Amino acid sequence: MLNTNLLRCFLAVLEHRTMTSAALALCITQPALSKSLSRLESELGVPLFYRTPDGTVPTQFGITLANRARFIELESQRARAELKSLQEGGVGWQTIGTGPR
Repeated sequence: MLNTNLLRCFLAVLEHRTMTSAALALCITQPALSKSLSRLESELGVPLFYRTPDGTVPTQFGITLANRARFIELESQRARAELKSLQEGGVGWQTIGTGPR
């Protein structure tokens, strides 16, 4: 199972293009971010970025993962918001479908 925190780190590097900028945005150290990315790459068994002097460039694996990671992050945020709303006594969403009569 993919760890959403590792995916967040991955998406931050993708967005900010440098480890330093991504680490600052995540409020973590650059070595901690680098370790998280290495762990994700190890778990997936593929390299996600090319490391260059100018920053990071996603590999084809990274590009492929990016769309899935964004979807997972969005669904994770929606789930948290829905649970928080229910916890605070809000109304949850329910979909009801009917067939033709």
